[in-house]
Amino acid sequence: MNQHSLQVLEFDLVRKHLASRCGTPYGAEEAQGLSPSSSAEVVGEEQALTAEARRLLESGVGFEFSAIKDIRPALEALSSQGAFLEPLSLLALHGHLRLARLIRTGLEMRRDGFPLLFQTVEGIRTFKELEEQIERSIEPEGRVADRASPALARIRREQENARERIHRKLEDIIAGSAAELQEPLVTMREGRYVVPVRMEARARFKGIVHDTSASGATAFVEPLPTVELNNQLRQLRLDEQREVERILRELSARALAELEPIRTDLAVIARLDLVLARAQLAAVWACAPALQSAGHYIKLVQARHPALERPVPLDLELGDGRTTAAITGPNTGGKTVVLKTVGLLALMNQAGLQVPAGEGSSLPCFDDVYADIGDEQSIAQSLSTFSSHLTRIVQVLGAATGRSLVLLDEVGAGTEPGEGAALAMAVLAELTGRGALVLATTHYGALKAFVQSREAMTNAAMEFDREALRPTYRLQMGLPGASFGLEIAARLGLPERLVHEARGHLDARAVQLEDLIGHIETVKRELEEQRDQAQHMSQQAEARTVEYREKLKAWKAEEQQLRQQAAREAEDLLGQARSAAEQAVALIKTEQASKGSIKQSRQILAEARERLEAAAPKAEALVPVASQALELSVGQEVYLPMTKNQATVVELPDKGGKLKVQAGSVRMTVRRDQVQPLATKDQAQALASYGQERSFPPELHLLGMRADEALEALDRYLDEAVVIGMGQVRIVHGKGTGALRKVVKEALSKDSRVKAFRLGQWNEGQDGVTVAELK
Repeated sequence: MNQHSLQVLEFDLVRKHLASRCGTPYGAEEAQGLSPSSSAEVVGEEQALTAEARRLLESGVGFEFSAIKDIRPALEALSSQGAFLEPLSLLALHGHLRLARLIRTGLEMRRDGFPLLFQTVEGIRTFKELEEQIERSIEPEGRVADRASPALARIRREQENARERIHRKLEDIIAGSAAELQEPLVTMREGRYVVPVRMEARARFKGIVHDTSASGATAFVEPLPTVELNNQLRQLRLDEQREVERILRELSARALAELEPIRTDLAVIARLDLVLARAQLAAVWACAPALQSAGHYIKLVQARHPALERPVPLDLELGDGRTTAAITGPNTGGKTVVLKTVGLLALMNQAGLQVPAGEGSSLPCFDDVYADIGDEQSIAQSLSTFSSHLTRIVQVLGAATGRSLVLLDEVGAGTEPGEGAALAMAVLAELTGRGALVLATTHYGALKAFVQSREAMTNAAMEFDREALRPTYRLQMGLPGASFGLEIAARLGLPERLVHEARGHLDARAVQLEDLIGHIETVKRELEEQRDQAQHMSQQAEARTVEYREKLKAWKAEEQQLRQQAAREAEDLLGQARSAAEQAVALIKTEQASKGSIKQSRQILAEARERLEAAAPKAEALVPVASQALELSVGQEVYLPMTKNQATVVELPDKGGKLKVQAGSVRMTVRRDQVQPLATKDQAQALASYGQERSFPPELHLLGMRADEALEALDRYLDEAVVIGMGQVRIVHGKGTGALRKVVKEALSKDSRVKAFRLGQWNEGQDGVTVAELK
C-alpha cells in the first residue's frame, strides 16, 4: 500500500490504538509497523485468525502479557564474549520462558476449538528445566538465592557467623572504652566494622582509622582485635561474589545455548500479542468481520469512522455495474468523512482487522488504495492547490488498476469551473473504464449531469435539512445533491438583499435544477418518515403480540399450578383412604371387624382413587437425570432407581452424604448416589450438555499410566489449572503398589505452582487420591 494513502486516511490512528492494546513491547512494535496486505489469501487468513482470537477472549481465556519486559538488549549483550546476564535480566527471561510455555500448553489443550491460534504458536519451544533453575536460583527482588548452590549457602552461613563474632568483640571493646567513644555503637566504613572514637582520645585507642566526621570531632576506627575478623569477613564476601558470578555465568551459558529458539519464541509471543490486540480492538470498537466479496463490490452497513465520538452511521453500496459515485452536497456536510471512512475501513480490513460497521458489510481485496484528499499545496515546491491535486491525480492515473480503490476529494477544483468540471469528467471516465472503484466529491453541476447520464456511474448526496438549514450527515445513494451555498450564507447572516442579488446572477437552469433537487429531497424525507412511522406501528403490534403470548403463558402456568394443587389434595385423600383400609385389615386380623366396616373402607378407597384420577394433571412426563452435579433442595422430586419410584426430598444430605426422602407414606434414608433428580425433557437435554460446556475437569486421572506419562500429564494439567485460576484440584492415581502415588508426591513437593497437598479423606478416595491446593 502506498504511504501517502496511509497518511491521509489516518491509518496511524488505528496503529496507535492497536499498540495501546498490546501487552508486550514486541507486540506494540508490530502494531506500529502494521501495514495492509494486497494478497486476498493473506487477508483471508489474518481475518480468520482475528475472528478466532476474538472467540478465545469471549470464552474468558487470556494470557498475562503485562509483566513482560524487553529482554532483547540483554540477549544481544549475552552473545558478546564473556558477558553474562544480571539477576534482574534472568528474572525477565524467566517470565518469557514461563509465558511461552503457558501459551503453548494453553492453546495445545484447545487446539480443536482454536486450530489457527495453535498453528501460530506451534513453533514455540519450552525450556522447563532452565525456567525452574532460574526460579530456584533468583529471588523475586533480584538477589541470588542461598539455594542456588550448596557452596553459596555455606559461604553466607559463614558470613553470618563472622559478623556475629565481630559484633561480640566490638561490644566487649565498647563496654571497656566508653570514655573514649563518641557513641556506643557499631558502624561500617569501606565495608569494615568500626566504632566512633572522640578525636582527642584517638592516640589512646589502638586501631586503623578509616574515616572522620565532617566536623572532625570523630574518627571511625577499626580496633586492632577485629582487624583479622574483618579480613575474614571481607574474604567471605569475595568468595560470595565469585560464587554468585559463577552461578550467573552458568545460567547465562544455558540461555546462550538456546538463544536462537528463545528469540523465535519472542517473535511468536509478539505475533500472538498483536493478534489478541486486534481482537480486543474489535470488541472495544464494536467491529464486525467484513465479508470478502467475490467481485469488485463494496457494501458498508452502519459504518463509523473510529476517530469520531458520535459519528452518523454510513450505509453505502458500490460496484457490480456501477463502479463510480460522485458525492455532492453542502460544505461541512460530511462528504470528506465518507471518503475517509470508506478508505480507512478498506485498509483496516486488509490489515487483518475487523471493521467498525454492522453485520453484512462486504469489502473486496484491493491491490492498492489511492486517496487525494485535502489541500496539499506546497510553498517549498511552488505548487498551488490545483497543481497539487493534479500532480496527485497524475500519479493515481499512472498506477490505478481494475482492482484499485480511488478516493478523490473535490476532483477538478482549484481552476475555472468549466475547465475543472471538464477535467473531472475525463478523469472519472478513464478510471471507470479501467474498472476501478471510485468515490469522488464535487460541487460542479455539470459533473452531476455527466454522471447521471453514464451507466457505470451514479450520483450520491449528503442530506441537508432545508427547514433547519443544517446538514444531517446522512449519505443518500442514487440522487445528486445541492450545495445550498446561498441558503447557508443567509443563515450565517449575509443580508437578504445580497442573497437575492446573488440568486439573480445564477443561470436559470441551474436555479431550476437546485430547486428540483431540493424538492426531491423533501419528498424523499417525507416518504422515509412515513416508512419509519409504519415500522414503529409494526413494532408496537409485535410488542402487543409478545405481551399477549406472555399473558397466555402465565395463564397456562397458573392452570398447571392449580392442577398440581388438586393432585396434592387428591394424594391426601388417597392417604386417608389407605389409612382406613389399613385399620380395616387390622380389625380383620383381630377378628373384630364386621363385614360392613370392611365394605365401607373399600368404598372410601375406591372413591378417593376416582377423585385422584380425575384431579391428576396431565403434566409432561418426567425423566430421571443421572447427574451428581445438580444441587438438591427440600421438596424436590427425585427418582429412586432401586425401587423405580418417585419420591420427595425431606432432608438434604448430611456430611456423610445421606439424605431423607418420602415415597408416599414411607420415609426412608438413602445415599446421595441412590437418587436421581427429575427433570423435563428440555431440562434433561440442558443437563446432558452441562458437562460439555465445562472446559476444564476438577480432577486428573492417572490410572494405568507409566511414571513419565503421568508426570507429563500432571505438568500440562497444572499449567491449565493455574491459567484458569483453579484453587484446588484432585489427582487420582489409585492405591496399587503406591509407586504412582510416590511419583505424584515427589512432583508436587518440587512444583512452585503448588501451595500444599494431602491425601484424600475417607469420602475423597483416601490413599488413591491426592488433593493439591494451588497458588
